Amino acid sequence: PVACVDCGACVSACPVGAIAADSKLTPDQLPFVELNAAFYPNREGKLPPTSKLAPVQDAPIVHPRRSGPLTVAIVGSGPAAMYA
Repeated sequence: PVACVDCGACVSACPVGAIAADSKLTPDQLPFVELNAAFYPNREGKLPPTSKLAPVQDAPIVHPRRSGPLTVAIVGSGPAAMYA
């Protein structure tokens, strides 16, 4: 897409190896080049095409809490618990 700056960061970041340069595709994969281009149509002033993305909700209003001890419950395990 036009928004791509060809830095290659997405190639190494993809956990399943699903991103490749169009010059490295097999003949069976070439139809996906056109599908990718169709998903990112060339529109003035609209990069990325936000009309195809999920709507973004406004951030909630956060009110300052009273001073004193804070009690926190960590629900679940794995990555959520590792950042507590």
